[in-house]
Amino acid sequence: MRLLLATHRYPVPDRPDLLSDVAALREFVRQWVIAGHEVTVAHLYEHENFDRRRKPPPYGLRITETELDGARVLRAECRYVRRLPALARPYLRRVAGRLNKRLGEIDLALIHFPTALGKFGANIARGAPRVATLHVTDADRLEKAKGGDPMRLLGRHLAIGYRSEAIRRRVHAIVRPDSPEFIAHSGAPPVAWNPPARERGGALRVLYAGRLIERKRVDAVLRALSETRGFEWRFAVIGKGPMRARIEALARTLGVADRVTFAGALPREGVLERMTEHDVFCMVSEGETLGIAYLEAMSRGLIAVGSRGEGIDGIIEDGANGFLVDPGDAEGLRALLARIAAMPDAERDRLREAALATARRMGEAEMAEAYLRNALECAGIGCEP
Repeated sequence: MRLLLATHRYPVPDRPDLLSDVAALREFVRQWVIAGHEVTVAHLYEHENFDRRRKPPPYGLRITETELDGARVLRAECRYVRRLPALARPYLRRVAGRLNKRLGEIDLALIHFPTALGKFGANIARGAPRVATLHVTDADRLEKAKGGDPMRLLGRHLAIGYRSEAIRRRVHAIVRPDSPEFIAHSGAPPVAWNPPARERGGALRVLYAGRLIERKRVDAVLRALSETRGFEWRFAVIGKGPMRARIEALARTLGVADRVTFAGALPREGVLERMTEHDVFCMVSEGETLGIAYLEAMSRGLIAVGSRGEGIDGIIEDGANGFLVDPGDAEGLRALLARIAAMPDAERDRLREAALATARRMGEAEMAEAYLRNALECAGIGCEP
């Protein structure tokens, strides 16, 4: 099957000067290629004010073609013009038209971030069956537009996918699309069926892995740990971002800098290896689509602590295969970490086994196949590689 994935966020390993995001989309594409599908990615890259190099001129356009993971990636680089919508709409239609001449036949177009793509998303692969998949930022934009016409912002599609149940609930509170709907969850990496035995006793080893930005609430985890009594702990932070200096300063202010380590950005394999050395993965972020890091941690036998009401809620079942806390509940997080530290080994092992079972059920290949199958079924299309 000839698939198109359209997005404004996609990894760009050949251009380190550009922002990249949404590793889960790359994994969906990689798994579809492995399954025998012919996949093209249409990547609309709008240069923001903080992009410093190689910008096209105003209303100019630069199209590059590369291959990544066996998929053809067409990246259209243009200038950010959303503040001038009357000019942006025909411009983005023109960008889509230029790409359409290079696409060829498409059996199914999967439009991610439809509210951000605007006229580009509405005009890419015109004539092909179309399915839209919504992320947290789509729900944010629809909430801002609910005084007007949210359906105009969302557009018309044969089916609507949501990256989590939490996103679907938010969108339904604003608008009820009349298209069939499904959930498109991320998947976990291949699971270690016999994860390494963890050290018994000693300090509780807590890990965070992800971008160091405010909504990830790494500072909340650090504060909660600093306020605990009765057990030793260590906190490892993996990732980079604008909050790093503030978190390091907070650790010094709280007097716990000797118990916190900052590893910086690591390749995925390095993150997975570090995960096997820890007991708890804690990320109590806000505005989280799902957070593939949770599933990666569960696949490595960590006890995962996530945010109630966010994308991981429903995959983590509180007390069964991990724990959920409200993002702003500092006392609840502190009490939970103390509870985990005091758990008998048998109880920790039960939680780890349940987390591993969840990760096995939600593997990368399985979730990519489920996403495509559900999209095709909701759109009324058969599936043949």
